[in-house]
Amino acid sequence: MSARSPILALGSAKGGVGRTFLAVGIAQALAQAGRSVLLVDADLTAASVDLHLGLARRTDLADVVAGRASLADALVQDPCSGITVVPGRSGSGLLGQVTDQAMDRLGCDLLDLAARFEVTVLDLGGGLEQSVRRLAALADQALVVTADEPSALADAYAFIKVARERQEHQIIVNMAETETEGRATYGVLRRVCVHFLAREPRLLGVVHRDPRVAEALKAQTPLLTRHPNSRVAQDITRLAQGLMSSLGSTQQAPT
Repeated sequence: MSARSPILALGSAKGGVGRTFLAVGIAQALAQAGRSVLLVDADLTAASVDLHLGLARRTDLADVVAGRASLADALVQDPCSGITVVPGRSGSGLLGQVTDQAMDRLGCDLLDLAARFEVTVLDLGGGLEQSVRRLAALADQALVVTADEPSALADAYAFIKVARERQEHQIIVNMAETETEGRATYGVLRRVCVHFLAREPRLLGVVHRDPRVAEALKAQTPLLTRHPNSRVAQDITRLAQGLMSSLGSTQQAPT
């Protein structure tokens, strides 16, 4: 893994497990720790980072993929969270329109743009379509979001199975009632991966269920801004600390 300008991809292969919420939270926690952070809403069907942050977008990833704009044109600085965002567009119908050539161009452009930041976070779409797999392949680490329900665990396993040869996987168990429950959920996924894939993904952390998450989303304000002292904010901060440790504390800033 490169020690410079690492790319993290959050995947889940399933909607409803809080992937975008965690992508925004981790990006903000890394920014609060002094890193320059790029957050890319790489969900080509149901993009929502702009809604989570309350951003007014003019140009977005749909324009970039269609060739109407560059990634640099789509950059939005969010003063509230301190991160730079490439927003997406929900309901754009992109998934059925993206050609191999467009994906190749997007991948190259993302790598070039990521070199301008210390950390890049990709919020992948749900599912295991070719476009999701190709964007996931750009990442140094895949952060797989799951929850304590059979469908979430099955989809997390499917995501790891598809990309198991390409990168390290770390697991985030979201919406856990307790730390013990969250670790037990991870244990189920770990055992299945070891048995069937001969792969042992590492637990990055457990994020507790908290009604303030929904309240922050409704207010379109990052949770770390709206409820910085909440338990879930502390959970996300610990995730970011774990990532900084695994990425190395001696990264050079891009020039």
